[in-house]
Amino acid sequence: MKGGKNYSDSYLDSLVQNIIPNPEIKGLVPRAEYSQDAIDSGAMMATGALGVGVLALSLWEFVTPHTISEFTTFVMGGEATGLAAFGQFVGSALSVYAVGQILGMLAGMTGDEANTLSYIGVAAYAGVYVFGEGGISAGGGTIFSLGAFAWAVIVMVVLAIISYLAGCNDTREHTISFTCSPWQPPTGGADCSKCNDELAADGLHECSEYRCSSLGAACRLKDSAGSNVCWWENQNDVASPVITPWEDVLGYGYEYASTASCPTACANEIRNTLADDECVPPFTPFSLGITTDEPANCRLDSESTDSFDDMQESFSGGAYLQQHATTLSMPGWQNILDEANITELPIEAGQENRVYIRCQDFNGNSNVQELVFEFCVSPEPDRTPPLIRSVEPPSGSGVAFGTSSKNIDVFVNEPSECKWSRNDMEFDFMENSMYCDTSVAAMQPDGSYKCLTALDGIEAEQDNQFYFRCKDRPFASNDSERNAMSTSYSYVLKGTSSLNITSTSPQGTITTGIEPISIELDVRTIGGMDNGNAECSYSRVAYLPVGFFETGGTVHQQQLSLIGGNYSYNISCTDAAENTASSKIEFNISVDNTAPSVVRVYYDGGVLKVITNEEALCRYSTNATIKCAFSFDDAVNSTAMSVINTKTHTASWAENKDYYIKCKDAFGNNPGSNVCNIEARAVDLTP
Repeated sequence: MKGGKNYSDSYLDSLVQNIIPNPEIKGLVPRAEYSQDAIDSGAMMATGALGVGVLALSLWEFVTPHTISEFTTFVMGGEATGLAAFGQFVGSALSVYAVGQILGMLAGMTGDEANTLSYIGVAAYAGVYVFGEGGISAGGGTIFSLGAFAWAVIVMVVLAIISYLAGCNDTREHTISFTCSPWQPPTGGADCSKCNDELAADGLHECSEYRCSSLGAACRLKDSAGSNVCWWENQNDVASPVITPWEDVLGYGYEYASTASCPTACANEIRNTLADDECVPPFTPFSLGITTDEPANCRLDSESTDSFDDMQESFSGGAYLQQHATTLSMPGWQNILDEANITELPIEAGQENRVYIRCQDFNGNSNVQELVFEFCVSPEPDRTPPLIRSVEPPSGSGVAFGTSSKNIDVFVNEPSECKWSRNDMEFDFMENSMYCDTSVAAMQPDGSYKCLTALDGIEAEQDNQFYFRCKDRPFASNDSERNAMSTSYSYVLKGTSSLNITSTSPQGTITTGIEPISIELDVRTIGGMDNGNAECSYSRVAYLPVGFFETGGTVHQQQLSLIGGNYSYNISCTDAAENTASSKIEFNISVDNTAPSVVRVYYDGGVLKVITNEEALCRYSTNATIKCAFSFDDAVNSTAMSVINTKTHTASWAENKDYYIKCKDAFGNNPGSNVCNIEARAVDLTP
């Protein structure tokens, strides 16, 4: 590689620990879990303080030799004057501090908590010394006669015990790195047969593809005599994947020095043919990739490791693929030097960077030898201005009605200072600064650097125009060497109107003759970001919201299957600008399972009239043989009194005839197959 040189220890690693940063979380761990570093640090502090204390006490011994008994008395607070008194005070105070550190570790305290305990002990020692031994209350017979050192230790022991018993130190705050990746089954297929055996035993299920593949990466489902069988594919495979550089993913101007496969050729170079030194330009994304001769799970690392399991980063999300690609963006040397306040590059230009790759197949066969991609990052001075890659939310997004400020994230290709204005102007004259990640180590996973800001002055129902510009090398000592954007990044936020719900249904009472009944919730919206287009959800009290099955436009509908009772649903709608609207749907389902009742029968104008308590269809028969044993479809043995659901029903008047009348309501409720609503006889009662 042109301009390249091999180094056993990269200077870059000493300045930038995480080129691709990992997300971090803060968690709580049990009190008993202490790092050896913390214990060693506390022990060193205690030992150091005790050592200084001994030196101070030795000063007193050097001035005037004393016996062991006198020395002990002196440490515990015996009388001393002049230089000896000073040595006594300093030495004993530092010894108190050391004892506090030891008690803090025993009580499970953090370093800060142990320091606080030590400070309290030293304060107690000084107080007793000044007010007791030093002389304000000096003399026998006082509470201070025990000695300042002893009282300080007693105070610290009591506080340490109280802290321990009160559980003040039950938790510790630690920073834990984590990586979220898709779950993968164990390698191999030793457990494939369990899918067949266990499911066959209960006789209720068959071995599905999901169940089979979850038992092992090499488990496959196949049909055998009409049944699904889970089997171990390529059980005798002991060969690791063959890795070959993938040329198709390289960008314009890039090439591999070799396209041979590993393990035949496992050292390779990535060259930028557009540059004289063939190095990668800083803060410019470039891609690399590999192919394998079989589906494989691949990993990469910036350092050489002993095995596949020791490698840190997953390639292609940990999936078993035959094509794997990733995009890298490397920081510039000048930015690193600026941040470290170094004026000269202590190593030769074109320092090589390496990416180490291994792969593992379904059966757990992994590469022993790593495929190594080498490339150099150009040390040439950066003469290009920063590039704003993206903004979140993107330009053209809406802002909720009534909101005058919006938080946004701006992603730049290199560490920069960024500003914004409502007017298009040069960087130095823009009025508002963004908060930016200016450290080289703050690179996002996609190689960008994030800036945060709040855009204010947003007005409703109109486009709000903003302009962004950035300037690179924020740590540069000479501002004239920095590059600022000459053209602003144009950004628009759309002010919106309020989102409103115009109608909701059903409301009131719904009467039905059967349950459960199908009910359709219906909501209509207008206004907001996009003429009423919104996402709506419904919820009952103490239940989580559920999105409507049909939503996203102005009409939102959801089918429900419900039984009789009272129902209340909270309705909430949100559009793309985060405008919200809420309402409530309340209704009662009344279940009618009672046959109609005849409330009146009388003669009127030559006909027999029957009045029912609800709308119904009625039929009658005058056949004394069958009486009420007719159906509503029996047109031979019965006659209709009404053709639509109504409360008034008529029949021709036949004097001295018996009328067998039965009725059914709109829900089919009727008195029964052999039962009438009423039996009436037509009699003329005229005198």
